[in-house]
Amino acid sequence: MEERRKFPRLTYNVAVAWKKIERRAENDSEVTNVTKNISGGGICLQVDSSVKPQDVLEFQITLPTKKMIDSKGVVRWIEDFGIIGEKSKSRYEAGIEFININDKDREEIKQFVFSILKAKQ
Repeated sequence: MEERRKFPRLTYNVAVAWKKIERRAENDSEVTNVTKNISGGGICLQVDSSVKPQDVLEFQITLPTKKMIDSKGVVRWIEDFGIIGEKSKSRYEAGIEFININDKDREEIKQFVFSILKAKQ
């Protein structure tokens, strides 16, 4: 199968504070979760509440380097999964593509990803 990703993806937990941007007004409630993976093109975010494809999120990523990155992204896909030992609780993974990130911040994420991947070799 041919790899379609433009950016290498790193499986790594990074803190992300996010909120869904409503079409008419911004929702004031902010949630903090962790990523499943991160790349220069987007993140896979683990969330407690469901978001839908095409929802736009505003978020702040805190890299382990303490660099904080503000961005917006669009939900491209969502999948639910169960938590072992918790029959009634579902969580979700949301694939989010960056749609508003400056080049310097994207480069910071790419350098972080490459540094961890290189250290693992």
